[in-house]
Amino acid sequence: MTQLESDLLQKLPGASKAQLDPQAQEYFLSAWASIFYSGKAVGKHLMVCSTNRKEGSTTLAVGMALAGCQGAASPRVAVVDMNFRFPAVHKVLGLPQSPGIADVIARTASIADVARNIGGLDVFAAGNLGAGSLDLLTEQGLAQTIMDLSSRYDHVIYDVAAVNDYPDAQVMASALKDAVLVVRTNRTPREAVAQAKKRLEMGGARLAGVLLNMRTFPIPRFLYRRV
Repeated sequence: MTQLESDLLQKLPGASKAQLDPQAQEYFLSAWASIFYSGKAVGKHLMVCSTNRKEGSTTLAVGMALAGCQGAASPRVAVVDMNFRFPAVHKVLGLPQSPGIADVIARTASIADVARNIGGLDVFAAGNLGAGSLDLLTEQGLAQTIMDLSSRYDHVIYDVAAVNDYPDAQVMASALKDAVLVVRTNRTPREAVAQAKKRLEMGGARLAGVLLNMRTFPIPRFLYRRV
């Protein structure tokens, strides 16, 4: 998968905070504005998912969330790792995977127990994935968790498994409504994007936008690395 470079997320010594590199901040803030300030996303919840694996959805989800929560009058923002197939938000931000959102869904922990604040952003790692991925996404506790997050935050960004590889995004579509597809430039076929869009819409989601990853311009190469 594509992750943020160490110079994109600059760890501040002695504090559990992170900052975006100024160039990255400009790009992700532009993406945030295009989705939320233009009215393309109509609710508080936004799924960020790629068409296929390793196209950079975690990078875009974390980057947008960090950019969106900056400023004096910034909204309350959370990023939630709902990619129970290949969780990576905790890796990007240097956090433990557990406890996390899976524990909240299973009702073995509260939102306050698992939220970690990074640079003004509340981060929910994936958590303990003892149960199957689809079992977690269809548990009764999921609807309550989404409602609880909605009452606490102005915007909640969910990193979700690749649409064409797994049914997770389609299962969650009816609850979260708005979705953004991450497409890797010069690699993702147009047919794959169309298939992902169709699956999201069949699940009940609105496609709020498509974000191109790994463009040669204007995003500098130092924003990305492969792991």
